[in-house]
Amino acid sequence: MNSGGDLVEIWIPDGGFEIQRGKVKATDGSSAVTDCLVPKWSNDELMVVRPLHRQPCLHRVLADCRHDQIVKLANLYGLLTLTIPRKPEPGKAVHADLLPPEPLDVWHREIRALRAAAEMWDASKNRELVARRITERLARTSFHLIATTDGGGKIALRYRPTLLIDAIWQQFAREAAGIIHCARCRAPNCGRRFPRNDRQYCSRACRMRAWRQAGERTIEETLSSPSPLRGR
Repeated sequence: MNSGGDLVEIWIPDGGFEIQRGKVKATDGSSAVTDCLVPKWSNDELMVVRPLHRQPCLHRVLADCRHDQIVKLANLYGLLTLTIPRKPEPGKAVHADLLPPEPLDVWHREIRALRAAAEMWDASKNRELVARRITERLARTSFHLIATTDGGGKIALRYRPTLLIDAIWQQFAREAAGIIHCARCRAPNCGRRFPRNDRQYCSRACRMRAWRQAGERTIEETLSSPSPLRGR
């Protein structure tokens, strides 16, 4: 039974998100006013994306995310804990006002937790603690059990998390288990996260740029080095 994180579908408004003050409900039933991510335009149409299909190393991207990058990340991959549970009728548009506001505190909390776990894992420290945190986090995951065909006529069963943040933690668990391997592109001015398959660069363009700059450095070092004929 395979993971279905890459099948998670999230709704994103065409015009993206912005930060506004909004009223949200707390877990104890009370309400509070706080900074939230909301669609820029309430009448904007929503589009469906598969965030982990687009970026399999999204758990690493989120762990690296600075607070001033949250809106940009939401515009690319959607909200962490909110989605629309139903699919629209064929040919019918879905408008952004169906998406409730998501508090920025949710992003801050998840980024801190994921970053702390990833740093401990990379440093080979407290791996039992990391495993416990992953287990505790996945225990709260809601998911659908879906059946898909594998192209050969066979039926495969897959877990598909309901929320993006659950799929992100599931992907971190897959990396910790050695099922996937994520790397950071070593090309200058890139640093993009990508699934590593004996590669150092995320794309051919980055590889060529790195090779070109390496060649330029070699030429500069050759020209600046003392000539063996000098002083004769």
